Amino acid sequence: MKNQRLPWVKGLCVLAVLVSIAEGLFIKSLLNRGIQTTPFELLVDKEAPYAEQIKEIIKPLRYSGLPALLNPEVSLGIDAQNQTWTLTHYHHYDDKQRIQLNQNRYGICQTLTAYTYAKLLPLIDLDRYTLSAFTVAESSFFPTPTGNHIVLLLKDKQDDSIFGKYIIDPSFRRYQNIQEFRTYGFQSEVEAPALVALPTPDMVNDAGRSSPLEVRKNRLIAMGVKSIENQFDHQHFEIGLTVKERHDYVGSSLIRVKKEGTELKITENRKLITQVLTPTEHVLLRKRLVKLANGAKKHRTIEVPAPVK
Repeated sequence: MKNQRLPWVKGLCVLAVLVSIAEGLFIKSLLNRGIQTTPFELLVDKEAPYAEQIKEIIKPLRYSGLPALLNPEVSLGIDAQNQTWTLTHYHHYDDKQRIQLNQNRYGICQTLTAYTYAKLLPLIDLDRYTLSAFTVAESSFFPTPTGNHIVLLLKDKQDDSIFGKYIIDPSFRRYQNIQEFRTYGFQSEVEAPALVALPTPDMVNDAGRSSPLEVRKNRLIAMGVKSIENQFDHQHFEIGLTVKERHDYVGSSLIRVKKEGTELKITENRKLITQVLTPTEHVLLRKRLVKLANGAKKHRTIEVPAPVK
């Protein structure tokens, strides 16, 4: 009997592999034409140091974590002890441990900053300039006290005045004198963008905290994982997308998937979905959240880093 069933088992395994490959190709195809990411206006001060080089680096960039989230390799891990959630295999590096962007352009704040830092550092004269990273609050989408955005500061050692300081914000595609960034509040310096200094494939966040995914139509889309009824483990949590209007502190729920044991409950704000997502994006993201929830596993966070933005 075992020998008779073996071909069927093999056939099912092959079919499962083919379905998985087909699904991956389908998602990749939809990503290429279905994710409606609108780039921010490119603002570069032509008189700033290395203006042309920096312009060429940040021009193709798009602030979006959606392609990474939709990557079938990414999975959800829940650390009940440390009260953290992790998206594993969220970041990718080349053989020299340099951050790689999705489709060579998409990333969230920290990945875009790390990418720009690695590209720019070999080009500048370090005897004349310093290049450093700072966490900042930005009043439109990342306001204090919870806002945490990352930018680069290029400083002229021969000019200690405000005119010798320039901000590079790869997420919003801006490179200008620091005077032009009046909505930015500087918080703390980062010795080097964390994803360059300490390469890690995972994105870690505290339970109840969200990670921004994209800004569109003056709204910030974010994803978060939180406890339900004071329970937080790989079988009891809620994963969802929220949308926050510009300048607001509190967002509205877009799609929520609550997991209790083996049961899933999906809640959607259909009216808001039609305003923010295309039909293709809605299908992809709903399916992705369900798959992440169903596949959630216990995950031990060895070292809990600062939340990634």
